[in-house]
Amino acid sequence: MKIKKQNTPPADVLPAVSVVAPMYNVEKYVGECLESVLNQTFQNFEFIIVDDCSTDNSAKVVESYIPKFNGRLKLLHLKKNSGGIPKPLNTAIKFSRGKYIAYLDTDDMFTPDALETFYNAAEKFQADVVQAVNIYEISPPDNKPVLKTSKFSPDKATVEPADPGERLKRYYEGYYGGGVAWNKFFKRDFFVRNDLNFSESNHHFCDRMLSVQFSCLAKVYVRIPEPANIYRLRADSLSHSKNLTMENFFGKWIKATINGLKLLDNFADETQYFKDNPAKKFELTNFFVNRQI
Repeated sequence: MKIKKQNTPPADVLPAVSVVAPMYNVEKYVGECLESVLNQTFQNFEFIIVDDCSTDNSAKVVESYIPKFNGRLKLLHLKKNSGGIPKPLNTAIKFSRGKYIAYLDTDDMFTPDALETFYNAAEKFQADVVQAVNIYEISPPDNKPVLKTSKFSPDKATVEPADPGERLKRYYEGYYGGGVAWNKFFKRDFFVRNDLNFSESNHHFCDRMLSVQFSCLAKVYVRIPEPANIYRLRADSLSHSKNLTMENFFGKWIKATINGLKLLDNFADETQYFKDNPAKKFELTNFFVNRQI
């Protein structure tokens, strides 16, 4: 069955959705990523890619697609390699104009109707955050998408309880996707108003920190069963470093854990719910300590 696309909006009209993506040495994969966005059933978007000083031909591949997007694809370049995803993502969000933001890694893909499904759910429920609970995974050698269904998947779009305590309980149980941010679609105004960001001081903890913040701060949080993301499993995506030894890995892990707990502590100290419920701060910290060990 042929999927019907919406018409492409005029270039001077603000997009409904900003797709933001960090990029580093994904020459082999970025073309598939671009195609997955270009062929969305929902066409009222802009796509902002921030190159983190790639040393391969990733940027050239993206540049070759710019005419196909009719002004909706922007490629930005960092002056210095940041070593992770936070700075490229924060840069992309800074330049975004959409009502909503969707995060996509440049070695991953969207399902054909991902943006339409996300957008419709967000508009229907006036949601700050929409999470696609189920995902597709692809891995060598066949690289065929395999549906991975969460045991916490709802049967239909579901609004989560408003109480932060109940949200945290569900977060601990695994309802919110294991602390990743790439399966979440969020309102730009919500993100800016709450002064959120991908922590540049902790590349390893930034997704998890943001997922906690989404869970605690979103007035309306919606989970949907329709898979939107196609996640690529790669053995070479663990780090930008070419010579990462086991010793260096654990050194970075320990520093990331300590720094991550400091970020968590600062967030709890600044959030009214935790001020009113200090035992919940201990509960949150204890959860992450046990998860990291």
